[in-house]
Amino acid sequence: MKILMIVLQILLVSVTFADDRAYFEQFIYKVENISDDPDFPEYQYRSLLSDSTLRVATADGKNLMLWINLYLLENGTFKLIYKENVMQDNGGFFPNGRREINGNWDVRDTTLVVGEIATGIRHFSDNRNQVLIKFNLPIISKEVVNIDINFDYGYSNYPIEMASPLPFPF
Repeated sequence: MKILMIVLQILLVSVTFADDRAYFEQFIYKVENISDDPDFPEYQYRSLLSDSTLRVATADGKNLMLWINLYLLENGTFKLIYKENVMQDNGGFFPNGRREINGNWDVRDTTLVVGEIATGIRHFSDNRNQVLIKFNLPIISKEVVNIDINFDYGYSNYPIEMASPLPFPF
């Protein structure tokens, strides 16, 4: 009987429930027509965008400003655009690096798994569904590993094909 209970617990823990997958699927990259005129469509492109107010302290006393855009695609792949800036004392910032990472995403148990680089959990703030993401590996700076970063709907005027860390430095 004890073995049966252990097996049942393992099965329950390893099952991804439909509502867990559906929660994260609401953040899939989407093209939305925001025009009222059918002859002149105007599109915006929705993805997950990191909290722009987040500042991460470095070992040398500087602050990093992150701009992270995560595109979850319906086919189970993702595109991550990661940009990092170092805040200056005068209020300005200087680019510290940028990367594009592609891979596969999935939902395991109640967790969003973004390749080997990050995991995310459900988050609710400002009366909206959001995702709290932790990076498992440093993308550029090691200080970004294992901190909670809030991601919410992000909107852009540019499609994913134009979302690249280059040539734009910011």
